[in-house]
This record gives sequence, C-alpha cells and structure tokens, in this order.
Amino acid sequence: MTNPFSFREWRHNPCLMSPLTLTGFLLLCLLWLLTMALKFPTFLLGWILQPLTNRMGFIVEFLYPLSIGRWVHFYIMRLAMKARRLDKSHGYHSRTMEQRLVVVEQRVFVHALPQFMDNLGYLIVSVPPNASGNILAFVIDCGDAEAVTRQIYLIGERHYRKRRIQVVSILSTHKHHDHTAGNRALQLQFKDTLKYIMGGAVEKVPGCNYTLVNGQIIPLPADDSNDMNVFIEIEAVATPGHTRGSLAYVLRPKVPSSSSMSALLFTGDTVFSGGSGVPFEADTDTNQEIKANKMTADSLLRTSAAGYAMERCFAELLHRCTSHLQMPRETADRVIVLPGHEYTTDLMSRQWSQPNDACRWKLFSPAVFFEVASHFYVGNHRRNLPSSNGNLLIAPSPLSRELLINPGFRSLLRRGMLVLNHLNQWHNQFADRKVSEAVSGAFGVNGSPSQLRRRRSRASNPQSTEKQWNINGDDLSRAVFTTVYAADLEALMHDLEKNRVTGPVAAARLEQMILALQQPNVGRRPIPSSLPSSNAVYKGLLGFALLGSAPNALCMSDSVVMKLPAPVKHSDALLISKSRLIAVLYWLGLLNEENEGQRIIRILEQLWWECSKYESLLKYDSEEAGTQVSDTIQLGTVKWLVYGLPTLRPAGLFCMPCKRQEPMQDFQNHPIVQCGLKREQGELVRHDMYSCPLCIGATGQLVHNFEQINGSMRIDSVSFEVAPLEVTRED
Repeated sequence: MTNPFSFREWRHNPCLMSPLTLTGFLLLCLLWLLTMALKFPTFLLGWILQPLTNRMGFIVEFLYPLSIGRWVHFYIMRLAMKARRLDKSHGYHSRTMEQRLVVVEQRVFVHALPQFMDNLGYLIVSVPPNASGNILAFVIDCGDAEAVTRQIYLIGERHYRKRRIQVVSILSTHKHHDHTAGNRALQLQFKDTLKYIMGGAVEKVPGCNYTLVNGQIIPLPADDSNDMNVFIEIEAVATPGHTRGSLAYVLRPKVPSSSSMSALLFTGDTVFSGGSGVPFEADTDTNQEIKANKMTADSLLRTSAAGYAMERCFAELLHRCTSHLQMPRETADRVIVLPGHEYTTDLMSRQWSQPNDACRWKLFSPAVFFEVASHFYVGNHRRNLPSSNGNLLIAPSPLSRELLINPGFRSLLRRGMLVLNHLNQWHNQFADRKVSEAVSGAFGVNGSPSQLRRRRSRASNPQSTEKQWNINGDDLSRAVFTTVYAADLEALMHDLEKNRVTGPVAAARLEQMILALQQPNVGRRPIPSSLPSSNAVYKGLLGFALLGSAPNALCMSDSVVMKLPAPVKHSDALLISKSRLIAVLYWLGLLNEENEGQRIIRILEQLWWECSKYESLLKYDSEEAGTQVSDTIQLGTVKWLVYGLPTLRPAGLFCMPCKRQEPMQDFQNHPIVQCGLKREQGELVRHDMYSCPLCIGATGQLVHNFEQINGSMRIDSVSFEVAPLEVTRED
C-alpha cells in the first residue's frame, strides 16, 4: 500500500506544491530585486569610471617610466626567473648560444640575446677579413647588462675563436625598461669602445647620446681593417603606437651574398611573430572591430588610435622592406622579422578565440589555417623541450610566414582585397578612361591572393656543428609541415601504383596539390552593377588610409622632431601615397608580376591622374591644370571620385543642420549619384558543395551529371550566387 506521506506523493500533489512553488518564485524575485538594488551603485560607479578604465594605458605611459615602475617590473620578473633551472640554455629563456644568423657570408652575423623572461636583444657582429683585425659589433636592445655581457663573451669564445668582441654602440627600439635598463651598465663594461647609445629623439632612452629620427641611416662600427658600412646599412623607421617614439630598424645587405636575405626587420615591441605590441601611447579607442561594423561613410577615421595605429606601422614596415628607389621584386621569404619578445606560442593560442575578421577562418584559404595550426604546434614543441636540451627560439620568422600567421598582416590583407574590389568597381563604371582587360591568373572571384611558392636552389651555408649552428634565410623559411587534400594525394598514389605517371609529372602534381590549398573553397566577389554600402565605404576608406598613408606623429611636436607627418584635424586630409600603396599591396601578395598585377597598377595610375586633375581644378580653378600627377593625394579626393561623397563632411556627432549641409555645390552632378545604382550590403558567394573537398564527406562520392543551374538567393542581406556548373565525376 502506498505511503500517503512519501516524497513522491507530496512532490506531485498540486494542492501542496502550487503555493510552495509560488512562494519560492516570489522569494527568488525578491532576492533578485535586492541583488540588483545592491549592484546598481556598482554599475553606476563603473559607468562613471569607464572613461578612466579605458585609459589604463596612461599608467604605462606616465607611471611606468618612473623609478618605482622600473622597480616593480623588475621585481616581478626576478620572482618568475628564480624558478628557472641552469640548463643547456645557460639559465636564459632560450638556447641561442650556438646559433647565429648569416647575413653576409664570413663577414656579418646576427646573434640573439635572450634576456629576462622573454625579452630578445640582438648582437650584430662584423668579422674582419684577417685574424689580426678587430671584431666590431653593436647591440639592439639591452635590458639586462649582466646577461648581455655574459653572452657576448660566450659568443666570442664559441664562434670567433675566443677573440674579444668590441661593442661600439647600442640601438634602442623604445624607452621601456626591459629594453633599455642595461644601457649604462653595458657602457661601463665596454667603456673603451662603446661610445654611442642611440634611440628615438622623443623617447628619453637611458644614456642616449645620439638621437634618431624617421628615415635616418645609422652610422655603423668601422675601423681601418673592418668597416661594417661596406656590407650592410640600417635605417631607422618610426613606428609610433607602442610608444610615441618607437623605432624599428631595417637592416639591408649592400653586397651580394648567399645568405638568401634581402632585409632584416628588428621590430622591438611593434611586430611580434604571430601578433603585435600593445598600443600604449596611441590614441585611445576601444572595441574598434565592433564599432567599424556600425560606422557610415560620414564617420571620421581614427587611424592613429589603438589597433589602427599598429596596422599603419605594419604597413610602413612592408613599405620600407626594400629601398625606396626600386619596386620590390624579392619574395617575402627573403625578409626576416626579428621581434623584441618571444611571445609566439601565447599569441598563436589567442587566435583560436579572437572574434575579429583577421581570425575568421572562413574568410581565408585552408592554407592560412593550416599554416597557423602547424606553426603553433612547432612553437609549442620548441618552447617545451626537456631541460637537458633547452628551449629553442621560434623567432626569427620570415615575412612570408608572418603574412599568414600574424593577425595584423591578415587584417591588412583583408583591407587590401576590399580596396581592390572598390578600385575595380570604380574603374568599370566611372573612370574617364578604361584600362584594357587582362586574364586574371592571380585573383579568384573574391580577389584572394595567389601566394605561389617559388622554387629556389638552397643557398650555400657554412657547415653547422653541434657547437655552432649557422642559419640562413632558407633555414628560417623552410616549412615543417605541408598540407594537401587527401583525395588528391590518394589519386596520385593510385596513379603511381598503376605506373600511369612519371617522376617529373608526379612532382608537378605534388606542387599543384600544395597550391590548390591556397585557393578559397568559397568564392566571394562584389555584387555587380551596384555601389558599396555606407559601411563598406567607411571600410574602403579605412583600407586606403591604413595601407596608403604613412604613420603620423601622435602630437605636433613629435612630427617636427621625428620628421613624421603631422596629425590631421579631419581624416579626409590624410595623404595617400600611390607608390606606398602599390608596394604594400605587392608584399601582401595582391599584385603579381603578370597581366592582372600590371592592370591594377594602371588603374591606380588612372585614379591618381583623375584625382590630381580634380585637386588642381579646385586649387587653380582652371581646366588647364592637373597635368602633373603627384605621388600623394588627399583621402577626401579618393572619397569624392571613387565613392561620390563630399569631403570634409561633418561627422554624426554634429547637430542635424550641420550634418545635413552639403559642402560641395556640384554634389548632385556627380556621375555616381546620377547613375541610379543601388548601394548593396553584402557580396556574391559561390560554392559547389558537390565538388568542394571539405563537403565531400557529407555529400558522398556520387556519380552525377549536373545540368546548368542559374539562379541566386539572398539571405540576411548577403547574396549567394549559384554560377553555371558543368561537373562530371567518374570513379
């Protein structure tokens, strides 16, 4: 017989449970209201203090340089370093003593100098042709003088037959203590030879007695028997963002060498392998990616704020990779990035959870994703070796790899693709003169770059031993993993088993397999016979600005001292350089050397000709003006000619009467306004799931003859186009 007082009986008794449930619910609501009442002052306080919390970078800019900031920083680092055992890394965070980078064979070498927990400095050494000459050197970034001094002596013993290395100068990338605290102490250690401590003219680098400005060629160590200036040159490149006066140093060999390197970029805390530095001293701006999706064509561009400031520095380094006197023709694996910290594994791990466009993998080819994944795995392996081996550096890294694994460069790539799309739209519909069409071999339907791997013979390199590792550009750019589609590989294996292909044919097919992974699985392109939306115009102008304008100083006084462009009151006044834009697009892989690349360059030349003509008409009010084309034009002129929008227009923060006024009287006469085309939000997307290698596991190996299908559908303001298909598959 059932017990009337059992749990199951009263648990399902509505007479008892209904009032109890109602009482519990009301009690829960009361507690929730009480909690909200108690939290409201906290919420109000947080809302009031939000402008201050968004500017916590002021602590780094103004308090960190003080003595108390230095003491706290070093105290924290020493606590963390006490756990480090004395191992094959000699107590440093990485084992680098055996390693040296060959810049000019038998004459110029670069040695990494690990310091503190993850800092990296560099020793650039010039060896004389005879044993009696002096070995001259300079140091880039000395945060820990004791560690640097010890490593310099060990390097001399291991690589240069125990000869003394004479350090002549120190080059500091920026003022932070972990990069400059050892300057004076190292000068005391090498007081007979170390004469110059160099740094940015506005940086207040400790011990600095030789200030540097943007574009300055740095004098290098030299004596009667050994002149480093004969073999290399180093240019200071201003990269304002991490600090106001941050500098990167571009080292270029001046003599032919088998080291297979055309430039070395010592980037300090601006560019890391797999990421970028924090823009402590750039203009404050939070949630830029989220805000960018809400901006309109009238919104002002804050190109010196937060992440945008760092992107301009990335583009500046691409522009300065080679001499200004020539168009860059070298492949990106000949440019080596040497950062100021070994942060690679941490930065790579963050990319899997970042929400911005640079980490939205569907926007990139499979090759990009697998390059990031493989480099993360390799880096995680090198940084977690047994203590008997010592951890190995992941940096230096070739630029060809950074263009794929670094979100900063991938963001520039996305902006470059958008700029090219808008250029093509303008040219096809509104340009005064049309450039002849060319067969596109480097661009897909979405303008994605074809980053072809060029076969190069391996550069000769001095033989490495267990105690001396000689590294050149080929060693750094060599891939550990190569990913191909399994179906392609299985087909090749089947043909080889049946003796259907020869060795050379198989090798060619293998190379095509690698290239196939660089093609996007989803084709994207602008909607034809349409105009870009207001938000797309904002992003297009942002692309022109970040790719085509040099970083400007963060204040007017810095522009005078550092020889940088001055800040502008309105983003339409930014100067866009054609040569700079072409160089950056080239390094991003968006301009090939074939017909399509030349066509894009001619379109840019046509745009600059029309912009120069328009600016001259405004300036001189004469139709005879405009015959001389300048390399720089204002962003506002691009805004007017490419997008049909007036320049110097007030932003949304102005009152409505001011916002609605039309500064240009002939606004309604613009061809873009008169054409009647609609502004479309979105793009055409093409995807065949029956032939897609990623979808074949879901669709199955079907034998089917597809008829031509024409049609399109639109979902959430994004257009999907089903292009004509003619596919026949045989088993």
